[in-house]
Amino acid sequence: MTTMNILIGLVKNIDRKERYMHDWITTFKFIGIGLDIVVFALIGYLIGKEYGNEIAGAIIGTVVGAIFMWIYLFIVVRRLGQEIRYGKKRL
Repeated sequence: MTTMNILIGLVKNIDRKERYMHDWITTFKFIGIGLDIVVFALIGYLIGKEYGNEIAGAIIGTVVGAIFMWIYLFIVVRRLGQEIRYGKKRL
């Protein structure tokens, strides 16, 4: 094997690992969108428990979590549209 073949093999291997990591990062971001509501409901429940009103805390946390989820979802969809249109990797 020549040095050039070894270097080409290394570059291909790095590119494959980079795409693999990009897929995992994107997957965790999309899972995180759905978990926003659950996390905020749990935080709201715990705060409401301190004030003696768990149900109201959970409901407020759920509403705030849904608002954050929709905002983040719109940002991700806009970036995804830009990536599809212009070929940019920004996710």
